[in-house]
Amino acid sequence: MSTNAFKNNTVLKTVAIGKNVTVIGANAFYGCKKLSKVSGGNSIVKIGGRAFANCVSLNGITIAGTVKSIGKQAFYNCKKLRTITFKTSALSSKTIGTKAFTGTYLKPTVRVPAKKLNAYKKLLKSKGMSGKAIYKK
Repeated sequence: MSTNAFKNNTVLKTVAIGKNVTVIGANAFYGCKKLSKVSGGNSIVKIGGRAFANCVSLNGITIAGTVKSIGKQAFYNCKKLRTITFKTSALSSKTIGTKAFTGTYLKPTVRVPAKKLNAYKKLLKSKGMSGKAIYKK
């Protein structure tokens, strides 16, 4: 999905990402204020910077097991992002950009791979996730 693909689209409410999509480009869904649901994306390797920033209606996202990097401010100011599921175990402080989760819901439910629970708690908080997030395996 190319850079700025749906930037500031005011109509888009749901998106199903196809299996052939491996990269969500920078600003791809930036400012899609009505976007509330994203599904699919099981082949995504990279989520670009500000890819979903200012998607103020987005309430849940699943980060596929294939994801190796998340850009800076990728989910910045997604105020209603209450549920975030990480299926990937490949993320680190070098592969998640600064402020990637800054401005998300105050008390989100974050599901992570069991063996990464403690590491991801610390990592995600350093990337802007609320200190009140509830982590589950």
